[in-house]
Amino acid sequence: MSVSVGASFKENLGQLPEVGDIARIILKKKGNGEDAGTIENKPGTGGSVRIYAYLLSCFGGEITRQAAYMGCALFAEHTEDAHKNPGSHGNIDRLLHVIATGEALVATVERG
Repeated sequence: MSVSVGASFKENLGQLPEVGDIARIILKKKGNGEDAGTIENKPGTGGSVRIYAYLLSCFGGEITRQAAYMGCALFAEHTEDAHKNPGSHGNIDRLLHVIATGEALVATVERG
């Protein structure tokens, strides 16, 4: 599925597949298997689940530096806010960390 990155998070989200069957995405650092966080599919983080699920489908189940750049573009205005307010958008901060370090993440998608 191809997505045309727009100017707003809402616009971008509208292009992505629904993920109602995903309960959560569990992330680990590729290099050492260390826990990198979990994104629950619930109000407030459902958009993040849709973006991460899309990235994982496009990048072979990994969040690489290239995937992280795409993710930041899809988060649109929220990425700018994350830069201004570190810690306020944990799921974007995680992508910014991948960009800064090049340390890829692998994921387990739990359905339910």
